[in-house]
Order: sequence, then structure tokens, then C-alpha cells
Amino acid sequence: MNSDLTTDQIKQLAKAKKLLQNESWSSASMILERLYQESENIEIGQLLVEALYMDKQYKLAQQYASEHQTSYLATESLYRLMISLLLHNHQFIIARQFALLSQKSQWQMVAQAEIEDQEKNDLEKMGATIKTITRQFYHLGDENFIEQKRRFELAYQLPLNQYVMGAKFLLRDPFTNPLIRSSILQVLQRLGFNETVKLYWLDQQEHEIDCSKLMPVSEIKQVVSVSAQFEHQLGQSDPITLQMLEQEFQLQMAFCYPLIDHVVTDAKLWAQVAIDKTAGKTIVENKTTNEILKWQAHLAALNEELLQNIEN
Repeated sequence: MNSDLTTDQIKQLAKAKKLLQNESWSSASMILERLYQESENIEIGQLLVEALYMDKQYKLAQQYASEHQTSYLATESLYRLMISLLLHNHQFIIARQFALLSQKSQWQMVAQAEIEDQEKNDLEKMGATIKTITRQFYHLGDENFIEQKRRFELAYQLPLNQYVMGAKFLLRDPFTNPLIRSSILQVLQRLGFNETVKLYWLDQQEHEIDCSKLMPVSEIKQVVSVSAQFEHQLGQSDPITLQMLEQEFQLQMAFCYPLIDHVVTDAKLWAQVAIDKTAGKTIVENKTTNEILKWQAHLAALNEELLQNIEN
């Protein structure tokens, strides 16, 4: 850990560790916060999170922990720290997602029990708050995008049963922003949820979605293929256009999730049309390119609408 630190930083770190041993959490966290901002060293970050946690600064501790969340899978004590921290912040959904990231079933079982206990505890002691968050989550579609996003994030504080009930309802609600519907499905995927749900999709039809077959956007075959095509054609010659097209494409695919194969039927051609359009080249029209152009225009309009929502 010390190899990338200056002599002064090593001294400061030793001082902070001594303060931790003496349970001077607040003094230790002040030194560690400064050190972490200078070095972004993951292990210093973990000590900082521990100090803030012990100092009952749970929200700030979670902010720092989320910067390198997967590093908390390294040891059982770090894993338990992350679970405990999320539960202090009533972040049940994130805690459940994090718990499943571990390959160790024994750790998972212990975490699962802790989460369920805390959910029961909150239902007893904070029933009114949970009711309010549940109601706001259910009626999220009545609001503009900014408020929908706020309520979507607030719903991480719901116990699993309340979250799933709300999620199933919102997936069928035409007034829920398609990006929020897609985000809810991605949450269910990370929770290992395996029921079949109904989704109101971009074609204004309901589709049955088997959640056990969902996968992260980044692993979907069409997404991987289009990104590879962009990289192949632009990686060496035009990195700026590559970055712009890649960002635009990721947002388009978030809108389409999980029925990406309904939209990107020919990955190579999809990438080519996007590149040619950006370069102002004439696109040879045929049945497939016309379909691609139609989808790209529809997704661009959704993106434009989203930006206007955010700005207003």
C-alpha cells in the first residue's frame, strides 16, 4: 500500500492508524479523508469508510465506499462492513444486490439474514415512512423525469416485497419514463429476481419478460457487437467520435432494454449507419437501413425529450 505514498503521507497514515487503535474515529477520519483525496488509494479509502462508520457518519461513509464498491468483496470483514453500512442507511435493495456479488454462499446467507432482520425492524419502527415511500414509488409516473428519478432512488429504502410490488406496477405504467422502466428491470436483474413480469415497451405493447433470463446491458450480444464495431472503425482514427457514438448508443440501449434484439437486428449495419450519419454521408436505403434509421430517430427523440425534461 505504501509504495505510491510520499514520506509525509506514510507518516500521516501511521498517525491515523494509531488514532483508529485509540478509537479516535473523528480525528482519524479527518486525516484519512485528506490522504484519500490526495492519493485515491483504495486501502486508505477503506480505512476512511471504517472510521466514518464508527463515527456514525453513515451517509458520508457510503458515498466513499460506493467509489470502489467491489473492493469490499475482498475480505469477510470488509463485506460485513459494507452490508452493515447500507443497512444503517436503510438501503435494502442496494444491500441485497451487493450481498449477491460475493461468490461465498456462507457470507451471502449471513448477509441475507441481517437484511431480513433489518427490513422487519424498519417495518415495525418506520412503518409510516415506508408507506410514504411506497406510495410515492407507485405514483412515480404522475411526475416529471427528475422527480421520477428521485422516487426511483428513494425506493432503494423499501423492503424487497414492497419494492417488487411497486416495480411490477410501474413496468406496466405507460406514464413511467422508459428509462426508469428499464432501470427497474436492471435492478430486478441484479437482485436475481426470477419471476415473469409484464412490461409496457417502446412499441406501446405489453411484453412478457422472464426475469431469470435478464442480463446486464453490457453483456448483451448486440451491445457488445455494436461497441466492437465502433472500436474497430474509429478506435485508431477518431477517438472523439468513438466516445460520442458510444455514449449515445449506451443511452439508446438503456431505453430499449431488455428487448434490444427487437431493435438491433444487424449489429454491423447499425454501427455503420450511426457512423455514416455522424459523418454526414448518404445512407443507402433498403428495408434494413430504413428500419435502423427509424429506430435511431425514435431513440434520438426520446433522448431529446429527456434532456428537455431535465432542463425544465
